[in-house]
Amino acid sequence: MHQAVIAATGLYTPPHSISNAELVEAFNAYVERFNAANAEAIAAGEVVALAPPRPNSSRRPRASSRAS
Repeated sequence: MHQAVIAATGLYTPPHSISNAELVEAFNAYVERFNAANAEAIAAGEVVALAPPRPNSSRRPRASSRAS
């Protein structure tokens, strides 16, 4: 059996990266453009409108510590 070895340290950040805030801003702009471009189909019920993400929606819910 082979032993796993961590042979490097540090954090690599590629030269072209964006922050989470920039990613959310770009996605929200996409949602607005998509909904505007598809307004008629959305109104007719043919296409589902996109919604921007809820704040902290990427966080997992905590496990309940209550006993059942």
